[in-house]
Amino acid sequence: MNEVYRKSLIKNIEENFKDFQSILYSLQQKDSEENRSSSDTLRDFFTTLMAVEEDVFEMRLKKIIDRENPYLPAIIPDKIKRQNYYDDGTLQEVIEKFLEQKKKLIKFLLNVPYGSWEKTGFHEVEGHVTFEEFIRRMIRNDKLNMSQIRDKYIKIDTDK
Repeated sequence: MNEVYRKSLIKNIEENFKDFQSILYSLQQKDSEENRSSSDTLRDFFTTLMAVEEDVFEMRLKKIIDRENPYLPAIIPDKIKRQNYYDDGTLQEVIEKFLEQKKKLIKFLLNVPYGSWEKTGFHEVEGHVTFEEFIRRMIRNDKLNMSQIRDKYIKIDTDK
């Protein structure tokens, strides 16, 4: 991996953060207009995302950087969610925590040494996976999650 590519991955994470901010601002506006069940569904969606991302951050990314070829268990969202400590708070509070979590990831990535992006961990199901590959997956998953939020929760008025 070259330095230019590493920087482009970080830039993609930063762009995803900005896109999330924009989408979540729309959701916050909408939250006051929508019914309670929609708000609860969104809270559940974001608490699951936060729990999975925290697990990836703490149990995968940091382990790859700190150890030599660490064992990385498979992600089981339901299990992670049961252990989740993000369940408290309103949709607004959950969104703020989610954005803070994204900022923490960006700060971490900016401080990961260039050579560490090639380090690997041994994934329970997939075998050796590089730090870089986890970041590429996070970028892809963020885009999928944003698309899902737009499609499911943000209605665009096409009559205008």
